[in-house]
Amino acid sequence: MKFGVLGDAKIAREKLLPAIRAAGHEVTHLGRRDPSGGADPVWGDVRVSTYEAMLADPDIDDVYNPLPNHLHVPMSIAALEAGKPVICEKPVALSVEELDRLAAVAARTGLYLYDGYMVRYHPQWDWLRSLDLGARTHGTRRAMTSCQAASPAVFSRTAAGTTRPSARHNPAGIPPAPLPHMNFRQGNYRS
Repeated sequence: MKFGVLGDAKIAREKLLPAIRAAGHEVTHLGRRDPSGGADPVWGDVRVSTYEAMLADPDIDDVYNPLPNHLHVPMSIAALEAGKPVICEKPVALSVEELDRLAAVAARTGLYLYDGYMVRYHPQWDWLRSLDLGARTHGTRRAMTSCQAASPAVFSRTAAGTTRPSARHNPAGIPPAPLPHMNFRQGNYRS
């Protein structure tokens, strides 16, 4: 596959680019707000253009969107409407309304949309599933409770061998915050 990347983000250069190459694919195009700056040498031989020109390029199979958070929805929608599947960095949306707009475009185009949630298979989910949370609702929308963590150090082992949030990282015992975008990512998001 040939990927186009929106922006020259550090996470794209240091994490995604090596992963794409290791999987046998390539990044062929870099979209930038100001393409006159060229590309960091780590990208190799890529075409550099505006975001819009990159999305219009028929040679691109997929788009990776690591732009600043406020551009995730509008640029992911632009990519989907240009006929490109999208991998978008987290958070995929900043509000339920944005998520609704994005979900509608993904459904209308029938294209793949995935967020770059980095701890999908973290042991925290085993702990979360073990809790009796009862029904959580937000208006007419179901909300999934989540506890995000960048490091396993946020969790401690119980005597039973399961994990739970470490008191050191959550001394007040505050319950995790709802993340509506996770419902969409996991296919459970419904009005």
